[in-house]
Amino acid sequence: MRFFAPFAVTTIAYEEVAFKLPLIRFMDILNENLRLDNYGVIEGLGVIFIIKPPENKIHEEGVVYSRKYKDIRILKRLPWDFVLNHDEEAVLHLMARTYLEILDELPKQRKIKDFDLPALRRDVEQLFNAQGWLVGQEEVG
Repeated sequence: MRFFAPFAVTTIAYEEVAFKLPLIRFMDILNENLRLDNYGVIEGLGVIFIIKPPENKIHEEGVVYSRKYKDIRILKRLPWDFVLNHDEEAVLHLMARTYLEILDELPKQRKIKDFDLPALRRDVEQLFNAQGWLVGQEEVG
């Protein structure tokens, strides 16, 4: 029996922006509407959003894939200035767009046999669209 959510979302962030991140809401929507095991062998997909000023180089983007644990962990930066200067709803939309970008980039970074990433990406996009998370928000440049 597993004691964690298949879709995990967390952050490494400074206190002044951490409260703007609707992590539980974001993760709950994924876990309540999608079953990760429907797409193949991966049992855990974790995204860690890094929100630190650009001069902070301690936390770098990356992808860790464990065949043994059937788990993917992705560290991805969100733009510090955008998160600092926008409200929670705008940050939520940014998180949704960034999550889709992560799924787009993943096949270029790691080859994962027996996992239907295109189907997952399509279903996540449909879910985020149904939530209204992909429309009507300012683009980040």
